[in-house]
Amino acid sequence: MLASRRTLLALGGGGVVALVTGCSAASIPIIGPPDPDDELRRGVAASERDLIAAYDAAIGAAGRSAGLLRTLRQQHVDHLTAVTQDLDDAGAAAVSPSATTGAVTPAALRRLEAAATRQRIEACAAADDADLAELLARIAASESGHVAALSARARA
Repeated sequence: MLASRRTLLALGGGGVVALVTGCSAASIPIIGPPDPDDELRRGVAASERDLIAAYDAAIGAAGRSAGLLRTLRQQHVDHLTAVTQDLDDAGAAAVSPSATTGAVTPAALRRLEAAATRQRIEACAAADDADLAELLARIAASESGHVAALSARARA
């Protein structure tokens, strides 16, 4: 038996009412504008992951003299953790196995650290949040210290 058009309309209208009354202001998620600093955090995180990968490659080639490199690498892991702690991304602070192939020289690490220092200073100036700007300034200072440590190691 086929339903009449009137029956179908009545059922359809009831379904709409059920849908409308089933939603309350408390059950509708409010999606605000994205935090402008989140993209900044993601960019810094990607750069920190690249630095960690470069250190992994350098440590593999350094053999027994890799103590300093391991220390500097760990500081980059700490930077990554600090910069991603406010991101909602699952696994934002995860460090994946290095995709870098071949050895990375200490001179290359110094160049990467110097570039990262400049990037952190620029990110610091671009940050809206004062706490994030302070964090980025501290990371820039740390990475500048890495340049000095690697330079001293090269002279030794």
